[in-house]
Amino acid sequence: MPPKVRFQQEIIVDAAFELAKTNGLDAINARSVAGEIGCSTQPIFRVFENMDQLKKRVMEKAVQHFDTYIAKTQNSSESSFKSVGMAYLLFAMNEPHLFQMVFLRCCKSSAAREKYRCSTYVIETLVDKAGFNTEQAKIIQRHMWIYTYGLAALLMTGQLRYEKEELSDMLDMEYRAIVSGLLWEKSCQINPPA
Repeated sequence: MPPKVRFQQEIIVDAAFELAKTNGLDAINARSVAGEIGCSTQPIFRVFENMDQLKKRVMEKAVQHFDTYIAKTQNSSESSFKSVGMAYLLFAMNEPHLFQMVFLRCCKSSAAREKYRCSTYVIETLVDKAGFNTEQAKIIQRHMWIYTYGLAALLMTGQLRYEKEELSDMLDMEYRAIVSGLLWEKSCQINPPA
């Protein structure tokens, strides 16, 4: 009869998640996880075939953790688009290792990046509720995504630090600047000098 598994899968995933949250995905190895839960490496390999399998579960947990940021930042006075942007920025600033795992690493996180980019939803919302044509909506979405992604990277690395209200104002200002630029270009029908 095989030995009874003392450490359940969730305990191992939670320990690995805490390591990743504090030190990044690269901190996850059999010894570090075993040390975190106070066991040898054997229970880990009884539950998981390899460390990639465990890291995949940690990545899923990180995406779920980001979902809680979105839920926390939902505000009835803000659009869903802005709420996701705020969650994205706060997650980058407050959980830099998890942000890097979910949004900056190449390993199987492209689905998460696309999920929260929300391009189709944003474009439809800008067309249906704000009256922009599809091309204008695509331009707004693209510029807001680039701005938010860049700001999040600066927050993640600690190069910038802002209060929530300041971040909200920055998103509003960028949105207004993009929309103003589109309206100005439409009214003038000229391109700005290079």
